[in-house]
Amino acid sequence: MTDFAYNDTLNFAVNKGLISLSDKGMVESSAFKRDEMVFLSYKSLSTMLKGGNDVLSKKLGLTDVPKVVLPSTVTIKRVFSEDGKSCKYIIDKKTLPDAFKNFTYLSTSGIDWFFPTTNQMIHYLIPNLTYTSNSEEMYDQDAAIFHYVYAHTIVNLFDQEKKLIGYFDIMDKTSKNIQVTIMPVKAFDLGYPEIKTGLTTNVKGELIIDRNLLPSAVKNYSKVAIDIYTPSDESGVYFTGELLRTNRNTKYYTTSVIDILNTGSYLTDKLCIHFFNNEGQVIGYAKTDAKNILQAMKAKLDAANIKEITKGVVVSKSDGFTNTVYVIMSEVDYASPSDFAFMSFGALDNDANQISFAYLESNKKPGNNTPFSPSGFASMIPKDQNFAGFMKLYNKDNKFIAYSKIDPKFFGSRTDVFKSIEVSIEKDIEGGFSNSYFSIDYYKDGKLIASQQPGPFERSMIPGNVVITFKEIFIDPNENYEVKVSTNRADIKIKGITIK
Repeated sequence: MTDFAYNDTLNFAVNKGLISLSDKGMVESSAFKRDEMVFLSYKSLSTMLKGGNDVLSKKLGLTDVPKVVLPSTVTIKRVFSEDGKSCKYIIDKKTLPDAFKNFTYLSTSGIDWFFPTTNQMIHYLIPNLTYTSNSEEMYDQDAAIFHYVYAHTIVNLFDQEKKLIGYFDIMDKTSKNIQVTIMPVKAFDLGYPEIKTGLTTNVKGELIIDRNLLPSAVKNYSKVAIDIYTPSDESGVYFTGELLRTNRNTKYYTTSVIDILNTGSYLTDKLCIHFFNNEGQVIGYAKTDAKNILQAMKAKLDAANIKEITKGVVVSKSDGFTNTVYVIMSEVDYASPSDFAFMSFGALDNDANQISFAYLESNKKPGNNTPFSPSGFASMIPKDQNFAGFMKLYNKDNKFIAYSKIDPKFFGSRTDVFKSIEVSIEKDIEGGFSNSYFSIDYYKDGKLIASQQPGPFERSMIPGNVVITFKEIFIDPNENYEVKVSTNRADIKIKGITIK
C-alpha cells in the first residue's frame, strides 16, 4: 500500500512541501525527462522524512547542499494606460517561488523593434548583479507605476538591497494577462579580463599605457580603442566592445601615450579602453579613473569661456521611460541665461563649436511657440540615455556655451519644484480617454506663459466624480503662476484641480 496515488503525485509533492505550486507548473509544462527527474531529486534533499525531524540530505550525510534557483513560469496582469503606450505590472507575489517572491524593486528596459533578440542583447538590457541606476521603483501592487511598453520589454526584479535577482521578457504589446518565465540572474561572462595595472592619466589629458606593467593576457596587444561612454557593467562592456570591433569607423591607437583631451573623445568620470589582438578580437578592457582628463577638459572649456552650471538645473524622477531636465533661469549661476537656445545630453567633450549629440530646440513643442516649461527651458531625456552624465547648452548660433553634470542620484530630489496635480472631472468618459490629451497651463497676469503636456496619469473613481492624477509636474518655485488644466475633448468637463 502506498501513501499516494501515482496519477496524483505532483499534488502530493506540493502538499508535503517537496515542491511549490510554481515548481509543479514548471514540471507539468514539458515532457518528463532527465532535467525534471534531476530537479525533483534535488528538491527531495531538502524535504522532511516521513515521521522524522530531519531532511533527506542530513540523513544521507550531506552537510552542504547548494541552493539552485530555476526559471519559473507564472501569469501576471498588465493594466494599460489610455493610449496603450505604457502599463502597470500586477504581480501576485504569493504565486512566485521563494527565490523571487520577496522582490522589492522593479524596473524595465527594452527595444522598440522586432528581431530575434540575442542572449547578449538581453544581458545588455538587464542591469549587472551589483549595479543600480536609480531607475528602480519600489514595487507596490496597489500603487504600481506606469512603464513604457516596448516591442521587447525586459522587466527586472530586485531585492531590498537593490540587487538584481531575476528578470523576465515580454514580446507582446497588447495582452492583459500574460504568462512569463522569470529567469534567475547569472553572472555575465565576458570571456576576457578587466585590466587594472599599466594605465595612468595625467593633467595634460593624456592616457599612458605601460606595456611592461600590463598583465600577460594583454601584454602583446596590437591596438586599443576608447569607448564613447563608460559602460556600467560587464554586459555593457561586451556590447560596446562588439560595436567597436565591428564598426569600420572605430578609431584605434597603437601609441603608448594617447592625447584624449585633443582627440574630441566623449568622456564621463571613467575612461573605458578595449584591447585588441592582431586578429581584431577583444582580449581585455580597463576602466580608468578619468578625473585628470576631466580636469584638463574643463580647464580648456573654461579658457574658451564655456562655463559649468552648478545651480538651477533640476531633474524629475523617471515616469518609466523618460526623465525631464528643467533649467530654472532665475537660479542658474551663469551671467546671461537668456543666451540659452538649445540643449543636448551626452558625455562631455572638448569641442567648443559643434553639437556632438542630437539637439532639441529649447522649450518649444513642435509646431507651437508656447513654451513647454514655465521656467523658460526644459527637455526630456530618454531613459536609456541616463548614462550620459552631462547636459550641454548652446546659443542660437549652435555654439556650445555652458554645461551641467546630470547625476541620477539627484533625480527628483527637489521636492519644492515637483508636484502632483489632481484633476476632478464630472463623470467618466464614454469610450475612455483614447485620442485625448491634457495640458498643464501656466498663467501670469492673465497671460499664458507655458503649456506642459504631461505623461501617463492615474485615474480613480469616487461617487459622481473621476479624479485624474498627474505626477512629477514641474512648478517654478520662484514665480506665483496660476495653474490651469485644459484638454482637447469638449466632452471632458473639468470641475477643479488640486496641487499637492
